[in-house]
Amino acid sequence: MHLLSNTLFLRIASSLILIPVVMGAIISGGWFFALFVAIAFGLTCAEWFQLTRNNNRSLFYLLLGLVYFSISYLQFEYMRLFIENGVYLTLVCMFMIWGSDTGAYIFGKNFGGALMSPTISPKKTWSGMAGAMIGASFAFTALLYAAPYLNHFIPNTLNPDLSQLPFLIVLSLMMGYVGQVGDLLMSAMKRKACVKDSGQLIPGHGGILDRIDSLLLVIPIFVIVARYVLN
Repeated sequence: MHLLSNTLFLRIASSLILIPVVMGAIISGGWFFALFVAIAFGLTCAEWFQLTRNNNRSLFYLLLGLVYFSISYLQFEYMRLFIENGVYLTLVCMFMIWGSDTGAYIFGKNFGGALMSPTISPKKTWSGMAGAMIGASFAFTALLYAAPYLNHFIPNTLNPDLSQLPFLIVLSLMMGYVGQVGDLLMSAMKRKACVKDSGQLIPGHGGILDRIDSLLLVIPIFVIVARYVLN
């Protein structure tokens, strides 16, 4: 119990530091955003290189990961810089994933139940999947309703059409599901490399890949939603 409490404390403390930094980079843009993305991408690739060193097909997985990360990070920059209402929509995507990860953690710890894929990730449960979808939907819906009040803080805030809310909620539930699939993909790679975490960079979370595994798969899909559905 003490270990669990300590881990939870570290997760919360790390999040309280990282979330303002991420939000500040997205809202500020310019050199701060460019530097933030460059550092995050470099750390992601460094952790991936370390993981693939323990795999017999290291070159294949190294190249596969670099392509995957490059697509996700480029789409992240594209959404922030070139899509209308990009600052707001990028924050929506981030909060949706944070909500998804939080929901998965809370539901998984409190309800447990059947495992999703014991051979890939022995701790991920279907209750955690449900929590991820609910958490993503809650964060997404909250930001849609908050949009009119954020104009003073976030430039070019979207004025969402809430008459489409049922459809948008379904989309957010799907994003929560996709995020968990991305999490499982990274878990499969870590299992091949015979490691539990991708690194120790973020206390309570592990490495940067442990923190953004859901986001990497969600971003390219959410960019399509942001461009053709939300705008």
